[in-house]
Amino acid sequence: MEERLVVVFHGVSSVQRVKDMARLIAGLGFSGFVVTKVEGSAAVTGVPEAFKIIYKEKKRLVCLPDLKDAIELFEPSTIYLFVPPRYAEKEFDEEEVIKKLSEGKKVMLIFGGMEPSFTRAELSLGTPVRLDVEGDVGPIATAALALYRLRRRLRGEQ
Repeated sequence: MEERLVVVFHGVSSVQRVKDMARLIAGLGFSGFVVTKVEGSAAVTGVPEAFKIIYKEKKRLVCLPDLKDAIELFEPSTIYLFVPPRYAEKEFDEEEVIKKLSEGKKVMLIFGGMEPSFTRAELSLGTPVRLDVEGDVGPIATAALALYRLRRRLRGEQ
């Protein structure tokens, strides 16, 4: 099922955030992730550092210029964009993702790397979702919470 799950980290300029996302993906045992719209020092230093982290764990890292490129390349049937709680009515439902994956559909989970995370045009590409948290916990914590919960469900844990 996991091969049909595409994790994307979009719009990032921080070296540390790219490295943290790589550690998170590798640490949770996902097969890899996609990074899009990488800018500044994150493009020059962060992506190569993230690649080393991912490569050592025998995972894969794909770097693309824009979110539309990732959508075109991976062709997901469903796209979820994680936004701060105040910007989305719909709460992330990992059971819904697992159902789609078990039906053979490809699901893309997109986490924003900067504030604001997404433009209006980017938000229109999928369904904005939020986590059930009190406030904005930031991009890495959002990814950690969502992916950990999803990983537990994929393994049949509660």
